[in-house]
Amino acid sequence: MSANETANENPNRENGFVVEDSAAVPMATETKDEHGLKVQMMRFIISGVIAAVVDFGLTFIMLNVFGATNFWGKTVGWIFGTITAYIINSRWTFKSKSSAKKVLAVAVLYLITYATQVGIFNVLQPWLVEAWGWSAQWAQFGAFVVAQGIATVINFIIQRVFIFRVK
Repeated sequence: MSANETANENPNRENGFVVEDSAAVPMATETKDEHGLKVQMMRFIISGVIAAVVDFGLTFIMLNVFGATNFWGKTVGWIFGTITAYIINSRWTFKSKSSAKKVLAVAVLYLITYATQVGIFNVLQPWLVEAWGWSAQWAQFGAFVVAQGIATVINFIIQRVFIFRVK
């Protein structure tokens, strides 16, 4: 009996060796869907953290070094964070080719989330200082986290379902 006949009779036998199935390690014959929800969510989170560092870093610098208003400080941070997020998400998270239609769709989505973020940040930051007695810097951070969290959920859902959907 040849090796091919043996392998055909027992799919767990390769070249005379028994191949064990393992719950911890996927079999080599299984293919991974790189556009699957779990992969996209993990990549979206990683790219979001990178973009958030850019956004908050510039927001913090604008507010505390240059004395910008909440509106302008958050706007500058948002612009650079958004550019960072778009580049990473379109190329790595969703592995999508850029097109004028996608850029326009993302621009509209980002303008909506911009208004959401800046609105939440402008309302929440002074409230955290006045009502809870937080320092200005902690209130900036807290307002940023809440505004960013809400915008992130909106962004992921819209981008995955409508803009960068896998066909």
